[in-house]
Order: sequence, then C-alpha cells, then structure tokens
Amino acid sequence: MATTHTEVYRGFKGQLSAHPFRWLPLFLSEFAVATRKKLPLLLLYGPVAIATIVAMVMVYLTYIVEGVGDSTESIRSGTDVASAFALAAVQSMLEVRVFITQFYDRMSIFCLLAATWFGSGLICEDRRVNAHLLYFSRPLNRLHYFLGKFVTVGTFAAFAMLVPGLIICLMAVVNSEDYAFLKEQGDVIVYSTLYALLWIVSTSSFVLAISSLAPKKLFALVGVFGFYMMSEMFVEVAREMGKAEFFQYFSPGGNLFAIADWMLARPGAEFTDQVMYSFVGLGAMVGGALFVLARRLKRMELSV
Repeated sequence: MATTHTEVYRGFKGQLSAHPFRWLPLFLSEFAVATRKKLPLLLLYGPVAIATIVAMVMVYLTYIVEGVGDSTESIRSGTDVASAFALAAVQSMLEVRVFITQFYDRMSIFCLLAATWFGSGLICEDRRVNAHLLYFSRPLNRLHYFLGKFVTVGTFAAFAMLVPGLIICLMAVVNSEDYAFLKEQGDVIVYSTLYALLWIVSTSSFVLAISSLAPKKLFALVGVFGFYMMSEMFVEVAREMGKAEFFQYFSPGGNLFAIADWMLARPGAEFTDQVMYSFVGLGAMVGGALFVLARRLKRMELSV
C-alpha cells in the first residue's frame, strides 16, 4: 500500500560531501575574466616572451661558441682535445649559471607588474560590488576564498618569472653534452625555482593584503607600488643616516636580492647572519600581510 506524506517540509537527513578544491571554480572564473582582455596580456608578457627567447638563444650560443672556440685554440697549441672540450663545458656551465641568475633578477620587475595588475582588484572589487556576499553565502569559507584569489595572483606572477626560468634551465640541460648541466649544476634549477616561488608568494601576499584595504583597484595599484617605493626610500634614508645595518631588512626587494645572492650568484656560499636576517625580515613582512588579509577576510565573512 502506498504511503502518502502530507507534511509540507521534511528536513534533509543526508550529509553533503564537501569538495576538496572548492577554491578551484573561483580561480577559474577569475582567470577567465582576467584573460578576457588581450592588450594587458600583450603588454605585460610580450617583453617577457622576447626576453625568454633571447635568453634561450644566448644559452645555446654559449655552449656552441665556447666549445668550438676552446677546442680550436687547444688544437693550435697542441693540447688534448678531450680536455679542451671538458674545460669548455665547465666554463659554459658557469657562464650559464651567472646568466640564469641575472635573468631571474631582471624578471622580478615583470613578476611585480603582472601580480599587481591582475591581483590588485581581486578583493577590493568584490567588496565594492558586494560580490563577497554571494561567495560566502555558498559553501565557501575564508580559506577557500583566499586560496582562489592567491592562486590567481600566483599564476600570473609565475608566467612572468617561474615559467621563463624553467624554460631557460631546460634549454641549458638539453644543449649541454650528455645533460652535464643537470648533473653538475642541477642545484641551479632547484634554487632558481625556490627563489621564483619565494618571489611569487611574497609578492602575491603583499598585493592581496593591499587589495583588501583599498576601496577600488586604482588605489590598490598605487598602494602596491607605493609600498615598494617607500620601503626602498626608507632604507636609503636609513643608509644616509648610518643606520642601514638594521633598517635595510625592511625592504622586501632588498631581502629577496640578498637571498638570491646566497642561493644563486655564489655557488657554495655560506649561510651568513645577513642572509638569516633577510629571511626573518621578509618572513615578518609576509606574515604581517597575511595577518592583515586574514582580519579583512574575517570582517567580510561576518558581514554576510
């Protein structure tokens, strides 16, 4: 006999399964909106693509020219050809290491530009149009909201710094004889990747923190560049006053360059107190940015 339910509402007695990557749709939507306009992509990543291609050609020519030149000179002087090629390979790898280090230093400005342009409006624009009310009314908490925005900024920053560096390292590995660059200078790939990730994480944290404080994207853009410029000016003033020994660690760019000098520019360099203070200074600034960001996101969530 059929059973008829006459009540108007019956409570749901099941259990909803939470998706482990609830931030992924937010990232995909933000990425799709950001890449809709092609002109910013062309202006920001066009120079990066050109610099990467030039760097790949220079890495290729470094191995070819050094090998041919040194072997020819050794033949003229009666030196063993095998030894000459080995010496040329070592010299080429050292030159490529220095070149990759310099390339990462120059790409940092493009990382900052990309992260600032595509990330400065991610949070402040949500607050301006009250889009966060829709986000937090869904099964999305502050952590997933943060991850969606953070991965968005980090992706655009990685396209400007991490990806070109890995391509150049791959070019050096392929063109070195018997993958000697990977065997002898493999730490360059590891340290350059870690350095790029450090740049991406710190820059993305600063951009999102300033975006959470700004009322609109234009003010966030000015705020990010103002933060970097003011920190550099503060260090310069402290240096003029003879107090740069302590205040030099208040510059995120200065700390990152000091860390790069230890990780990349000087093979086998010791971990000095200056490097430790650079890590501490950078970590304190990133921690402060994340603290500000957490407080602002909590206020946004409570306003729902």
